[in-house]
Amino acid sequence: MKKADLDLCYLSASEALDKFKSRELSPVELCTALIQRNEEVGDKLNATTYTFFERALKEARVAEAKYMKPKARRPRPLEGIAVGIKDFHSVKGEITTYGSKAYEGYKPDQTAPTVERLLTAGAILFSRTTTPEFAYSGVTRSPLWGVTRNPWNQNCTPGDCPGRTKEYARCRCSFKTTRRDGRRSRCRVELGSARHLDDALGRRFWRTDW
Repeated sequence: MKKADLDLCYLSASEALDKFKSRELSPVELCTALIQRNEEVGDKLNATTYTFFERALKEARVAEAKYMKPKARRPRPLEGIAVGIKDFHSVKGEITTYGSKAYEGYKPDQTAPTVERLLTAGAILFSRTTTPEFAYSGVTRSPLWGVTRNPWNQNCTPGDCPGRTKEYARCRCSFKTTRRDGRRSRCRVELGSARHLDDALGRRFWRTDW
């Protein structure tokens, strides 16, 4: 297995987009590097529930074509950026478990607004990252997916509900990840040091038929 190009993996999303536009970098090259990084560290961290590498590469090729002919096929704001979506956020037609055995295999019929906005802007669904059961815990552990590890010290927890998404991003296995809300941010920063895309206040999505 070829070793991941960490210089590519550690690009910020804005840096990657600038390189896409200048044709210094292809979305396919970046997606390939992120896949390789996942293969290197994914099993150690237990940070994902599902991955979509082949599909992500196909979408990256479509994005690449848009950057090659930007006048004919104008790229969207996040065109070609691979993202990890936490398994707490619904994605229509994709298994979303909320970290619970009760929802193992469940496929929602709607997409959370946060996720929908990302995908509409051209982001690529690269993987699903795990969560405590119903995102209700101070450590990232669930009966369905087990325990995730802190990349700085694998004997330690990465923290609370977005722990897996945080460590996944911190190890540069994908770009931005989603999380539930703005609470407990201090814990997240201290234990893992990574950034997330927050739901806008007043626009959180929640199932009402539980």
